[in-house]
Amino acid sequence: MNYSSFNITESGTSLDIILDKFLLIVRIVLILITSILNFSIIIIIIFMIRKKTYTNFLFLSMASADFIIGFFCIPFMTIFLYLKTWPLSYIGCLFWVINDYACCTMSMTSLFLLTLQRLRQIITPTKTNEILTKFKITIVALVWISGYTGWTLCAILVMPFSYPINQCVFTFTYVYNLASIIIPFIFPAVGILILNLFIIIAIKLNKYKFSKRKVSKSSRRLNNKVFVFDLEKSITKMETSIQNIDSK
Repeated sequence: MNYSSFNITESGTSLDIILDKFLLIVRIVLILITSILNFSIIIIIIFMIRKKTYTNFLFLSMASADFIIGFFCIPFMTIFLYLKTWPLSYIGCLFWVINDYACCTMSMTSLFLLTLQRLRQIITPTKTNEILTKFKITIVALVWISGYTGWTLCAILVMPFSYPINQCVFTFTYVYNLASIIIPFIFPAVGILILNLFIIIAIKLNKYKFSKRKVSKSSRRLNNKVFVFDLEKSITKMETSIQNIDSK
């Protein structure tokens, strides 16, 4: 996320320089891992998986958002934090901020939709399918459009044009900083947590129903066996009585 809502001051100690270089290496590794891993997922889903399902489409949406974060947002953050100044223009600052917040929101929302699809598959398996319809594609597309539109408007309206030339200052307002944490992260995370709790409850209920059906089936089989045994016993008695009559 954008860490530029505070001023970054110069630090001259050797320990700070070593720490900065260490964090630079960590961020570069993070950029490579995030970009390569998510790009590989995108290639696999688009070109290698023949069955285009709704779940795969949601994975594609989440991987695309994470790829943009790894390939564009983290490098901008790395440059800003390492140089302790913003070397790019106002447009570059807007590009970083908008993609950062929007893609974080899209990634979490895609994960929320994946969890919701999983819950529907457990609760109503006969009514829930994996067919990728136009309606489902439209839902994901609207999520992306609304996310980018919302954060673009927020960035343009909140970010002052007269910001310091060497800083990418997004906002100094407490309310907006709080909203930028709640909307992309807390709301989807709480929703995912609630859905996962429902999934656990649904799985336990399904196990209970299955075990109950199993017990009822086993009791029916036992009753059938007892009935067959009693029938054979009665037939045997009838045969012995007939034989006694014939002998007399």
